[in-house]
Amino acid sequence: MLLRAFGKSAQKVKKGMLVGGLAAIVVLIAAVSLLAGKTSYTPLYNNLSAQEVAQIKAELDNKKGTV
Repeated sequence: MLLRAFGKSAQKVKKGMLVGGLAAIVVLIAAVSLLAGKTSYTPLYNNLSAQEVAQIKAELDNKKGTV
């Protein structure tokens, strides 16, 4: 009787470890996919004058209308 109770208890522990392990794997995969898909942006141009910014903006606005 004592052995049977220990067997049931051990099965619960094994099931708990299995479910916990699977949950940990799912969380790990989700975290890795979120971090891997993160886009890092950098400026294309630095130290532009107001006139240069206006020219670039006008060119982008013209291209936006043709797409």
